[in-house]
Amino acid sequence: SLVAAWEINSRVIISQQPSPERFQQVYGVCQHESLGAAVAYGLLRGCDAAGLENSLGLAASLTPLPTLHKYNWQARPLVSFKDYNAPAAEAGVRAVELHLAGIVGPREILDGEQGFWRMSGSDRFQPERLTDHLAMHWQLRHASFKDYPVCRWMHTALASFERLLDRIPSPESIERIRVYGSFTLARFFADARPVSNTDAQFSLPLAIACLAFKIARHQWSSDRTRGAAPLLAFADRVEIIADETFEQLMLQHRRPAARVDIVVKGRTIAGERIDFPPGCAENPLPEQRIVDKCVANLSSRLSAPRAARLIDALLDMERCADIGAAISPLLSAPGE
Repeated sequence: SLVAAWEINSRVIISQQPSPERFQQVYGVCQHESLGAAVAYGLLRGCDAAGLENSLGLAASLTPLPTLHKYNWQARPLVSFKDYNAPAAEAGVRAVELHLAGIVGPREILDGEQGFWRMSGSDRFQPERLTDHLAMHWQLRHASFKDYPVCRWMHTALASFERLLDRIPSPESIERIRVYGSFTLARFFADARPVSNTDAQFSLPLAIACLAFKIARHQWSSDRTRGAAPLLAFADRVEIIADETFEQLMLQHRRPAARVDIVVKGRTIAGERIDFPPGCAENPLPEQRIVDKCVANLSSRLSAPRAARLIDALLDMERCADIGAAISPLLSAPGE
């Protein structure tokens, strides 16, 4: 179910990538996820092909609008729904339940000039991308994992900075941090005083400070971190500089490349340009690092041994007799 859902979910969004001009007008990242959720849940609920088609039509009709240009970028705090992923997933689940209750949805929702691509705000549709090399080239092989608990567009800058840390004696020795990235990075990710957990996920200065002071990553957005005087003082030393080369990579290829330089005792130390964020196919992470991140994220709810058992079950999911029982600790109250 998950593999099928991922494949359809990925092929839908690949097929309807907008032009740079339309991207500047309409922006959303979760709309296709309602279809993926409908496929996963529909298969688990026993839907046949006709049932899945009806569920897809209902899911597309219920999916959130592409509203991310109205994300409160200019009027913080940012909206609380991170990219509206959860409402999109809810739309997919609700669509299947509506189908099972006898509700009729739109058919052939992906097809034609009025198809889902148009509803999602795109100005381009490549229907052949939906079926090219189907069942031969699997999109799941291109799945990515976040190495840092912040917006993906910040990750290349963080990776460049992190590679510099071994060359400095302490965070206090850094006089200045210069980040070279896209205009988008400079315009929207420079807030050094995030006022909410969501804002912290889009604050490159604070994230760089957390790396410098080795703050546990699952604590980067906490109230304590956002109010820590040493971190805020360090964040004030971060300057984000818009670079035309990086801007074009972002506009033409949606590639958030970046580079970081630091100034130590009046001397500039140049960082490495990072073209792909850690955790993608072009810049993969070791599996153990992903596991360690999962254990840390679960630490507020599960002991390390219980987290390890859960992860073992997830890594062997295709042979797990009862995945519901395996993940049940996630659904209970902390400490139960």
